[in-house]
Amino acid sequence: MDKPHELLSDPQFFLLKDWIIGRTGLSYYKERDVDLLLALERVFGPEGPLPGGGALLKRLKTDAEAQDALVEQLTIGETFFFRHAEMFTALRDAVFPDILRRKAGSRSLRIWSAGCSIGAEPYSLAILLREMLGEQFRNWSIQILGTDINRKFLRIAEAGAYDPWALRGTPPHVLHRCFTKQGAKWRLTDPCREGVTFQNHNLATDPFPDETRALSGFDLIICRNVMIYFDQPSIQKLARQFYDTLTPGGWLAVGHAEPHTDTFRMFRTVNTPGAVLYQRPVSPDEVAWTPPVLPVWFPSAEWQRQPEPPAPEVRLRSAELPLPKAPPLPAAPVQPAAGEGELAEITRHADAGDLHAALKACDRVLLQSPLSAGAHYYHGMILFQLGEWTAAEKSIHRCLYLARDLALAHYYMGLVQERQGRNARRHFENTLNLLAPHHPEDPVPLGQGLTVREFRSLLAVPESACATSIRA
Repeated sequence: MDKPHELLSDPQFFLLKDWIIGRTGLSYYKERDVDLLLALERVFGPEGPLPGGGALLKRLKTDAEAQDALVEQLTIGETFFFRHAEMFTALRDAVFPDILRRKAGSRSLRIWSAGCSIGAEPYSLAILLREMLGEQFRNWSIQILGTDINRKFLRIAEAGAYDPWALRGTPPHVLHRCFTKQGAKWRLTDPCREGVTFQNHNLATDPFPDETRALSGFDLIICRNVMIYFDQPSIQKLARQFYDTLTPGGWLAVGHAEPHTDTFRMFRTVNTPGAVLYQRPVSPDEVAWTPPVLPVWFPSAEWQRQPEPPAPEVRLRSAELPLPKAPPLPAAPVQPAAGEGELAEITRHADAGDLHAALKACDRVLLQSPLSAGAHYYHGMILFQLGEWTAAEKSIHRCLYLARDLALAHYYMGLVQERQGRNARRHFENTLNLLAPHHPEDPVPLGQGLTVREFRSLLAVPESACATSIRA
């Protein structure tokens, strides 16, 4: 079964999908068969024709390396230090002062970063606490545990060396104080890694609280942008487990796109500018409180007084196609959920050469319109131009799930595959299939005036060349 659509028609495929979702908790893939098939193809396709659903299920159940390889394809590792500045403002000005005050006697605190990806979050917490405590840091016992289901991400976290793109939210003076340049990467200094450890943990299947694995008695748990991929019963179960894993008075921080406060009704809800936090009450009758309005951080006034060396330069790759210049709104289904103004903000930043601002604009659009195929396309294209191949591939996959007839997305998927040393022929064939019915002078959707004739020339094929079927 070497074609995805053949596996999709296999009755065993749905048993396979249910097992994968049950194993990973990623119910995001319940209605995304094509995305799941593509992930399976990337893992097992290089070995030869894709096996049937029953054979794949047997392989995954018995082959831990195959499981890990699939998890690497299904999970997203695109993150950066001090991501979502408002959250770190709230931690600095509300959460940590409360924890440090309550733990002043023991001078010990424990933090869990659940779903830590490549480790940027737990290391950011360590840096923030070191800055807050100053000389007193050495007098405290601070343990920060990062866990993730993706073992590859954990290996990156343990190495502690990052590309400049992962440091785009880091003030320059913090960068030069806490990192050393090693070739093209920046490596955390040993003092800034102190107290930070990592271990593999699956939130969907591994139990917690679990004292045998030191997964209990935390003063702060951060689980951001993880539960958005889970179904509601799983989220409710995790909320109760997080509650039980915190000490009385402990805090829970989730992503700004996570479920509403009813899911966490056993906690006290604490609103801060730009972030919502949850605290386990010390006693059942404890009165809720609201922290003062705080300035949006990053950096703080104290940090602003420090000298600021130049930020690390992000080297951009040359682009095979120009960035779009505010194209007209494409017809559905290419852009079913985002408005022209929202896309124009993305393209305006991209046209000005500010790819970081364009990427942030994509994030804002997708937060409000997660089914926007156009925004997913721009997100992937910008990441491609920044050399972030894996993250770009995931964004373009999402675009193609929503709009399989977007030729430019197939083309960029081919480019991404080439950059990763894979065979891109199928994706370029898909591009030609979509161009075949059109007149040579027709404009290509989202192509900034690029014509079908010009687009074909990029593939170095005659206008008459095309394949016979589109394969996702």
